[in-house]
Amino acid sequence: METKHTKGEWIRDKNFVYSLIQDGWDKGKPLMVNKFWLSVDGLNKYISEAEKEANARLIASAPDLLKVCMDLMDAFVHKENDKKGNKTRTDIFKNCPEFRDIAVSARHAIEKATQG
Repeated sequence: METKHTKGEWIRDKNFVYSLIQDGWDKGKPLMVNKFWLSVDGLNKYISEAEKEANARLIASAPDLLKVCMDLMDAFVHKENDKKGNKTRTDIFKNCPEFRDIAVSARHAIEKATQG
């Protein structure tokens, strides 16, 4: 599945999240520019600095979390011409209802992140 979010590492610096991309060269070194920049600071006096930083950490980790969910789901999708692997995948879902529930939640999270 192809995603549409900004590729590359999302970096957190206190209450800010940003992503850098290379935009040419400057004196033999890569010239890095902001692809996007986001502040979770806001004007809300009811949110502590710790909560703002936690929100920024969560946002910055979103691409990594999405990739892990997608990779896990892909590992459990039945594959053509893989009878033994497909039986193992089916057995996991049959014998572990907790995993089935987690897989449904993961699928919903992926849809939320990729389809709006």
